[in-house]
Amino acid sequence: DLPIVVEPAAPFNPPRPNAAWVRAGGGVSTLTSRVPTPSARAEVSLDYGPFDIDGGARFDLPSTFFVTGGGALRLTVVAAHLAPCLAVAFHAFRLRACEVTEAGAIIGEGLGLAGATTAAHPWVAVGGRAAIDLPVTPELWLYFAGDALVPLVRPRYVDDVDGALYYQPPPVAMLAGFGVAVRVQ
Repeated sequence: DLPIVVEPAAPFNPPRPNAAWVRAGGGVSTLTSRVPTPSARAEVSLDYGPFDIDGGARFDLPSTFFVTGGGALRLTVVAAHLAPCLAVAFHAFRLRACEVTEAGAIIGEGLGLAGATTAAHPWVAVGGRAAIDLPVTPELWLYFAGDALVPLVRPRYVDDVDGALYYQPPPVAMLAGFGVAVRVQ
């Protein structure tokens, strides 16, 4: 019989990012309304050279629009996202292409409708992001980004009496935004 030797595993030592950034910004979303809706975003980005990992949250301000039957529907979105990105740096800017996975909730509220209720429905989407980062100083950058998200869940907001469809998120939701990025490491 050979003796069994168990060696301890090496400690987990994740790679350290070259930089860490905090981003905050605003923009517009086409998810919750028939017209662009103001949206706010905050995220942390870990920069590993040509590879970044972004993670954060998005909040679309409530969007109210009239529906058939004399009432209105108010929708908002609260979601978290994770986005691995590839970046190419040039002398005066950086271009980034990202895969975005987003999950959260769409909160719908009927206003002035018979049997109106408030309900939260799951929001899960995947898609892509294109972004450009422009330096103001080495620690302060401006960013501009556009997302295209394909919802994996598309709740239907319907009249509970006759089943008429009031609203359903589009097959592709678009987001456009801008903001500031501050280097924290």
